[in-house]
Amino acid sequence: KGIEKGIEKGIEKGIEEGKKQEKIMIAQNLLKQKFNISTIISVTGLSKDEIKKIKKKDKIKIKVKKAKIE
Repeated sequence: KGIEKGIEKGIEKGIEEGKKQEKIMIAQNLLKQKFNISTIISVTGLSKDEIKKIKKKDKIKIKVKKAKIE
């Protein structure tokens, strides 16, 4: 029984992580399309701080990619 409960909890955690990743991907796409933060909050349910982190992270990625190309 203990093993089954552990497996169930692991599956639930995996599902939750998948949902969170989907929200992050949606936020990234909306940011690329220049949607404002309040709209992204409304659509994804992510917090303002989470969206700002995504925005900052994506800017860093873009700079690194440009540096590699040049």
